Amino acid sequence: MGKGNRGTRGNTPKRGGKRGSNIPKLPTPASKDDGRRQSPTREPTVEQLAEIAKTEDEVTALGTAHGPSPKVEPDGPTLQDCLGQVRSMLNIVAGHRQEAAEAASVAAAARDKAEQKLIALDAERLAHSAEADERSQALDARSAELDQQAAALAAERARLTAMQALVAEKSATLMAREQVLRDGFLEEKAKIMAPLESELLRLEQDREALKVKIATERANAAEAQRNAKAEEAAARANALAELEREEADRRHRLDEELADERRQRQSLLREKLAKAREQAESEWEQELEQQRDLLTRREQVLKARAEELDDRERELVRRQRELDVVQEELAEDRDALDTRVRRAVARESEKLDHELETTRRQLEDARSDRDGYFTELESVRTLQRQFGDLSPAEVLERLRQAERRGDELEQVLRERPDARAAERLAELEHERSLWLDERSTLMADLANARGELGSRRLAAIELETLRKEKEALAAQSQILSGALDELKTRVDELTRQDDRRNPMTSLTCLDDDEGLQREERVVDPLGRRTPTLADFATDLKHRIATGVDGRTLYYSDRDVRAFLGGLAMTRLLLLQGISGTGKTSLPLAFTSAIGGDFELVEVQAGWRDRQDLLGYYNAFHRHYYATNFLQALYRAGTPQYRDRVVLIILDEINLSRPEQFFSDFLSALEQPMEKRRLTLLNDPLTSAPSQMRGGRHLPIPPNVWFVGTANHDETTAEFADKTYDRAQVMEMPRKTAKAHFHVEHKPARPPISFSALEKAFEEARTAQSGSVEHAISWMRNEAFVDQLAKRFRVGWGNRLEHQLERYLPVVVEAGGSVGEAVDHLLETKVLRKLRDRHDVRSAALEELRSELFEAGDRLDPAHPLERCDALIERELASKQGEDLV
Repeated sequence: MGKGNRGTRGNTPKRGGKRGSNIPKLPTPASKDDGRRQSPTREPTVEQLAEIAKTEDEVTALGTAHGPSPKVEPDGPTLQDCLGQVRSMLNIVAGHRQEAAEAASVAAAARDKAEQKLIALDAERLAHSAEADERSQALDARSAELDQQAAALAAERARLTAMQALVAEKSATLMAREQVLRDGFLEEKAKIMAPLESELLRLEQDREALKVKIATERANAAEAQRNAKAEEAAARANALAELEREEADRRHRLDEELADERRQRQSLLREKLAKAREQAESEWEQELEQQRDLLTRREQVLKARAEELDDRERELVRRQRELDVVQEELAEDRDALDTRVRRAVARESEKLDHELETTRRQLEDARSDRDGYFTELESVRTLQRQFGDLSPAEVLERLRQAERRGDELEQVLRERPDARAAERLAELEHERSLWLDERSTLMADLANARGELGSRRLAAIELETLRKEKEALAAQSQILSGALDELKTRVDELTRQDDRRNPMTSLTCLDDDEGLQREERVVDPLGRRTPTLADFATDLKHRIATGVDGRTLYYSDRDVRAFLGGLAMTRLLLLQGISGTGKTSLPLAFTSAIGGDFELVEVQAGWRDRQDLLGYYNAFHRHYYATNFLQALYRAGTPQYRDRVVLIILDEINLSRPEQFFSDFLSALEQPMEKRRLTLLNDPLTSAPSQMRGGRHLPIPPNVWFVGTANHDETTAEFADKTYDRAQVMEMPRKTAKAHFHVEHKPARPPISFSALEKAFEEARTAQSGSVEHAISWMRNEAFVDQLAKRFRVGWGNRLEHQLERYLPVVVEAGGSVGEAVDHLLETKVLRKLRDRHDVRSAALEELRSELFEAGDRLDPAHPLERCDALIERELASKQGEDLV
């Protein structure tokens, strides 16, 4: 969070910038279709409330982005006051809108009722006209049709009533939801602001503590400098060295404090994990991943804080100078922001007043329509009174009586007809039919005209609404365009600043370290007392015994020779055994004995890929988070350490699968030494660290060995064959009293040169070339090789012979024998594949054991294959136990 504050202060826009334009304009009300006509106004929705809340959060963020600066009281109302006024105005407008909606709904209901009665009246008129001319059969059919229409109208009326009830229910639900959202928004805002304020207070306390610490360190440094100047000129060099040691001790203490804090937090996390495991066993894996991620992030934060300790002293001075400028700019920005808000409120108020006036006009139109409908309704009632309030059945009966009376009169007229009356009757009948056709046509035209008039009214209202929305959207578009341009400018500025910043500061700091850039040359790398590998191994045995403070380590001559041979054979060593056998102590004591360097990396159970080992590049922050492993790898290539032996110890390497997180190194170890490299970035850096090639690739220094320690229990994973085949495997036995020897305390000596050690390995390879050829010929031609391939399906490739060419000479030159070297490789590389094989019989193992015994006599009679024989013996014992069961 501290980095985020610095980034905001460093990127403060200049005076007069349009920072206030980042505030979004209040949303304009959109048109809503209610099935009859559209209204240009509506109540504030959840989206509008969310926009208002977002505006308030952005303004609050603008005030807090510069950190804890002194408050500046602006002249006039604040943004919160303006927002409160806007909300109160919105509530008032919402009340007016609700009243207008209620009036419109009453008018619409009256209009619908009048229209339905008019339709019924027209139908009745048509029915009466038709009934006057048609027979009783047509009257019956028309009556049935009227009944069906009445039923349909009743069903439609019921459906409209249900829809109105549903709309009312939905409106009430939406109002309740909006109220709940308003209340939840306030509660959520309070919850969010509380931890932010506490975090801000904690950061202020950290800054004050850091100021006190820096002042104390400055005082101590000044005192030390005054004391150093007071000393004599002859002792200045010793004083400078003493100051360097004090600085190193101080850094060491800081590292220890960070390590203690990390261990304390790890212990707290382990306790939390234990409680979580007891409470919910089913959620174990998910909780474990979360805690691991949290631990990783906290470790990264601790590393970032450790890296920032050197930068904060310079930043505090710069930030103090910027603080006054930031405060002044903040006051100007707040004034500009208040002005913009007042203008926005004025524009919004004017727009709302306009919408309110439009709503009032629509209400007046609805009232005039309602009066017209009432007039038409009165005319309908007058017609009903003219009929004498008779029911349709009574009217039908009277029409039938009239028809019968007409028939009787017609019969009378037919009985006394004349030509002129008949002609006149025919003309009247023809005129009557024409009049009825014309009337139906005029009624249809009238209905079409009414429908067209309603459509045009709706279209006019829609056009007016769309015009107003277009004007509001155009104004809002201009404001958003200005805000977008400003944001683009700010993003470009931040991007340029990030481009200028080196993302791999953890590695470039090593380039800037003068101590690492000084190259120390060793005149006599192996020392005059240890001119040969045999003497060097004996001397190394006693130095390893006292290589770890407070402990005496007893390793046999064979273990020391196997370790040296493994260094010559491969860059990956695996030390296996039960806990307490000295797997981690051996490489630590070895580096102490030869004056080399080491880095202890604790492998975690959640590691899955290379990022857990090497770190990762964050494209958003433009920063590469380098791990201790990567920094140690880079440090090994600096001039200070490039001619020293460097061991990177992967403690508990099989807590995760090395075939996953260590896969890049397993592949790189197969390449020639000059082609071994790691690709850290996809795109090259313009200002990459000095050791990186092409801005992307980091060569693996040839003076680096990787040593992995492994326990085998229910919490660990088994190694794959590809890992075993590429590594030197050592089984560390449990130390007993028989393993103790008299330790000789050796005097201090200069560090062992890596190039001299490699040269000694090459000389041993040249001197023992005959022994290597003899061993390879023996491995190719002995009978047990065919038996391993045919009966046990076990073999080896060219890699084993190449490893034998490098391993055997060093073991023999260090005081071992050909049988010892071949015995170790056969046991760890070939015969280990026979362990726990259920398809292997005891008779086959006995036969293989006898053939190996005879072959071992032919290879080296003085040193039989003891470890191979012991491995087969253990397998035979387990097979015999299975047979007994």
